[in-house]
Parts: sequence; structure tokens; C-alpha cells
Amino acid sequence: MPSTLSQKNVTDTKLIGLINDHLSTLPKIGDIVKGTIISASKSEILIDIPGFTTGIVRGKEIKNLQGEQQNLKPGDPVDAMVLDIENENGQMELSLKSAITETSWLYVKEKEENQELLDLRINGVNKGGLLLSIKSIPAFLPVSQLTQEHYPRVEGGDKKKILQKLKEFVGKTLRVKIISYSPEEQKIIVSEKRAWEEAQKQKLAQYKIGDTVSTTVKSITNFGCFVTFDDNLEGLIPIETIPIPEGQTISDVVRQNQEISAKIIDLRGTKVFLSLKNE
Repeated sequence: MPSTLSQKNVTDTKLIGLINDHLSTLPKIGDIVKGTIISASKSEILIDIPGFTTGIVRGKEIKNLQGEQQNLKPGDPVDAMVLDIENENGQMELSLKSAITETSWLYVKEKEENQELLDLRINGVNKGGLLLSIKSIPAFLPVSQLTQEHYPRVEGGDKKKILQKLKEFVGKTLRVKIISYSPEEQKIIVSEKRAWEEAQKQKLAQYKIGDTVSTTVKSITNFGCFVTFDDNLEGLIPIETIPIPEGQTISDVVRQNQEISAKIIDLRGTKVFLSLKNE
């Protein structure tokens, strides 16, 4: 008899352990669960949550659906957020929109922490900059964070003309880097300038002072000329490093789009300085 009782206690202990293990894996309110669409209509969407239960999306959660979520069909895999463990019908209450929002912010967080560069489409503009989105979350690219190439230079700083310049970017794709974000404020700020600097830094790692490179003159100023080389790397050839015969100006020696060989004389972070002098 004692042996039988002992075996029963062991069995009961194992059973309780299995139940506790199962309970510990049960989804909680706010969790993101993976499921498969059972059926979808305009009034409700039923979702199979494998190993747990059937979930339902209904009411205002249906009305909030956008894009691909409006065309779900049986068998489609989905992520959903748990709103209630069990409703009046014994089903798990779910939200697809909340799950997308949650996973989208996790995506933003990951990209920002890893300092990754993103290629994003420009959706619109305002007086302060360009409007984009990351995983359906609105993002903003301030004018001050555009690269030198894309910065809208307008004589007199006319705001209407600046806005017109910015509108030319709508529909185009720019490479940017997330510089700040706030889920609470539903705000993401990105920078094309920072993305360019990151790319510039990586490419410049292969160069050293003394290297001679083939460049193309992009613009001429009274203090030198800006050039590009390699794959859109930018540099400055200061006027004091350009041999200019007496009585002539810098514009007499170099011209826009001219290809010239120049020597790297200084590297300061992402800034490159070159020289045309044979020294």
C-alpha cells in the first residue's frame, strides 16, 4: 500500500508540474500571439491560436484594419495582440492593429539601436521637411537633416520656393538613419545627413592620407571646390592647394564637372581635404 501511494504522489506531482508548465506559457493581456485565420468577414475574424484557443477580432478592431489586413483569408498567418483572455463566448479577444503597432515600434527600436540605414519613400512635405513612414508609423525628415546635395538652396530663404523644392522629392527614395523616436508621442525623426556620414565613414576606411584619387568637380566657391570620388564620396579642395597663375581666378583653373586627380591631405571624421599641388 505505501508503495502504491508513493507512486500516486509522484504521478500527481508530475501532473501538477505539467499543468503549471502549460499555464506559464498561456498568453497574457498585452502579449503578441501568432495564429492562423479560420474565417474573415466584415463583422468578425476568427483566428486559431495553436495549442491554446480560438481568438476573435471584432467591433472597432475590424474598422481599424488597413491595407493587407482588409483582405485576410483562411490560412493566412497573422500576429495579434491579446486584449482579453476570455470573452463572454469563451474566445480570446484580439487586436490586429495593436499587434502591428507593437511590432512596428520594436522594428524601429531595433533599427535605431543597430544604427541601420533605411531606404524610405517620401510621401509628402511641409514647410519644415519631408514626410515618410516606417512600418506605417509616420516619420519626419527635417530640412536641416538633408545632405548638402539635397538641401534646398533658395536665394533670400523664400519659404514658398523652399516648399516647392521639397515637393520635388515626393515619390523618391532616400537613405536615412533614425536619430530619435518616441512611441508615446508617436514620433520618429530621421536624418539623411547622418546616413550619408555613416556610409561615408565606412567607405573612407579604405583610404589614407597621401592617396591619389580621381575626382569630379561638383561646385566651385571662393574658398575652393567641392568634388566627388569613388561612389559619391565628397571632399573639399581648398583654394590654397590649387595652383592658380597670377591674374587668374579659381574658375579659370577648374570648372564644374571637370575630372581631375587630387591627393588626400587630411581626413577628419567624414570630412576629406584634397590638394592639386604636387607636393
